[in-house]
Amino acid sequence: ALPICDLHRNQQCYERNLGMSRCNLHVLQLEGELHLDPLLRNFTSQQVREAILSLSSGKSADIYGLSAEAVKTIINQKCLDLLADTFTRIYHHQSEMPASWKTCTTLLLPKVLKPSSIDQFRPICVIPTFAKIYHKLLLRRA
Repeated sequence: ALPICDLHRNQQCYERNLGMSRCNLHVLQLEGELHLDPLLRNFTSQQVREAILSLSSGKSADIYGLSAEAVKTIINQKCLDLLADTFTRIYHHQSEMPASWKTCTTLLLPKVLKPSSIDQFRPICVIPTFAKIYHKLLLRRA
């Protein structure tokens, strides 16, 4: 018999995925029909497009100089398909998440013209743009 997923099991699978562990493939049985657990479906190019378009404009570029605006201007169907495939492979542990996506940099922005103490700085955390897109995809899946 096929296992029936419940919300708790889906949450556990989602949490294990974030921890880079393997998730078992679960199937939902609804009214006699079998359905792939929504948390385990492949990402689509449309989902990637929506995640990219939801990135905030006017923010700092990532540590590689790639801004949300730059990604928004270069997206085409071929890029979206490639990104959807890449994100899906990472999600299903068929590919490793790039180490650079797991790294953030904290920058201290001055609040005043000539700061003289640490409290006159505002810290911001800069993460790679593609990591932001992947995180948005994961959050929308939950």
